[in-house]
Amino acid sequence: MDASRAKLNGLNILRLNGGTSIFETEQFYNLCDENGLIVWQEAPLNWVDSPGTSSIDVWKEQLTQSALRFRQHPSTGIYLAGNEYDPFVNGIEPLVGLIREVFAGYDGKRPFRMNSPCGGDVHAYSPDGIYAGTRTGITRSSTVGLILSRSGRSAVLPICLC
Repeated sequence: MDASRAKLNGLNILRLNGGTSIFETEQFYNLCDENGLIVWQEAPLNWVDSPGTSSIDVWKEQLTQSALRFRQHPSTGIYLAGNEYDPFVNGIEPLVGLIREVFAGYDGKRPFRMNSPCGGDVHAYSPDGIYAGTRTGITRSSTVGLILSRSGRSAVLPICLC
């Protein structure tokens, strides 16, 4: 990734979607640091209603190693437990609690959110509409959030980060 191109194209925050199930390289975070870009860091939890097959101990070790790495970078701006899932479904709450506990315990300086969209950010999938997070899950919304954190049109933007 050429972070200077992201900056030249007016981007100031890069969202690392939990659906990728990977964390970026150290080089990525260094480039964001050098170019003044903010990283929206999500844990690899996406569209789920259960913690999956990995044990809580495996999750804790992976999250701890990640938090120790992320906290060293001024580009890390916010932590999220994941993307487009209901954090209040039975079975998932302990994992969301663990994610919050690890990020707060190892890097209490940055905000944590349970999910995206949730409380201020929205996902827009044109022409279907705008979706916002609520206590009961993700619902279609007529309101616009403070942050458009995901857009169905993002793939067609004329931005090259390569």
